[in-house]
Amino acid sequence: MQTIDTSKLRFIDLAQKIYPVEGEIAPDDYVRLVLEEALVWPLKTYGSYVDDTVYQVVKMKTHVKTHTESPFHLDRKGPALSEFAPETFFGRAVYFYFDVGADAIITREMIEKADNGRLKKGDIAIIHTAWTPEQGGEKPEILKDGGQYFLDKGIKYFGQSECLSIFRN
Repeated sequence: MQTIDTSKLRFIDLAQKIYPVEGEIAPDDYVRLVLEEALVWPLKTYGSYVDDTVYQVVKMKTHVKTHTESPFHLDRKGPALSEFAPETFFGRAVYFYFDVGADAIITREMIEKADNGRLKKGDIAIIHTAWTPEQGGEKPEILKDGGQYFLDKGIKYFGQSECLSIFRN
């Protein structure tokens, strides 16, 4: 087992808040709520039958807010998350911020310039842009050659915020 000295690391919480849906959900609302990536089942509180403790149950789909995609999500022949070692999701990360708005294209050249030699083999790459849903338009997009740059660098993990698309082209 690998031991990690956390005193030498900075932890960044990338989680987004999840808000439970109030009350019961009409069958016709499930599709809308799933598309909005909302928590679609109400939070339930239960009292223990053994002692005085209380617990809550949350049911949600796996594709909501901050989450990890597995190759299986896009291709049933790909590995599921359970097939990855926990070390895959921890380690040295390089944060890339692109000050671009709606309909922008992030090119390989832009990524190379932002990287400036920081990204090493085995690193995690985290991408964020200035786009927000309030701006309208399409999310900025990384083209295939930009994705290939990260593969060529030998990263072990790619993370992105909800303000980026990698699926359009």
